[in-house]
Amino acid sequence: MDAVADELETLTAGSGDTPERTLRRALLALLSIGRSRPHLHRLMFTVPAADPAAVARAPERAQGHFLDLVTAVVGAAAARQYAALLLTSVHGATGLELSGHLSPAKWGTTPEDLLDLLIGVLPRPS
Repeated sequence: MDAVADELETLTAGSGDTPERTLRRALLALLSIGRSRPHLHRLMFTVPAADPAAVARAPERAQGHFLDLVTAVVGAAAARQYAALLLTSVHGATGLELSGHLSPAKWGTTPEDLLDLLIGVLPRPS
């Protein structure tokens, strides 16, 4: 989780991109971890039997940075809901792709396309 938090921290520090593009880069980073290190991806979303409280401690820093990225797009009032929607969506898309259930041949889309669709429908603060 530290590597994920480090990458998200770098993105929140400012890349010069629009908030939407920066958020996309963060989501693609999570997708990339799932593709290149599926075991780590599974562990990121597993509660350790020996220390269930560790599941809350380990990702705190990464989640804080991710929430900052989402806040920059949707505003503070809606950030938590949409951050949860985006995290569960990238997790689900990654898992489905890894299991062979999300393929362009079957659905006519890719995880990247789905993430772009989600980012495109996010509300923008008034």
